[in-house]
Amino acid sequence: MDKKARDSDSHNSAIKLENIGTTALDLDFDPDAGLSAEERAAVDKKLLRKLDWQLIPWLSFLYLISFLDRCTARLHRGQWSLD
Repeated sequence: MDKKARDSDSHNSAIKLENIGTTALDLDFDPDAGLSAEERAAVDKKLLRKLDWQLIPWLSFLYLISFLDRCTARLHRGQWSLD
């Protein structure tokens, strides 16, 4: 590949990165801008409830696995007996 082609590829990739801009990552965007305080509270409550339903089952499962792992380790060390 000659130097001109490499410079062209480099330039094209730089343009692609520049075209992304901040539109997708606009930090000043507030989806709750037009809502009242009561409506925001309702939306926040709904969001937290949704997150709870997503996270609590997984966290409970991980806690159960951790407990079972500790019990198995105690059995192998001989701290518990099955008598």
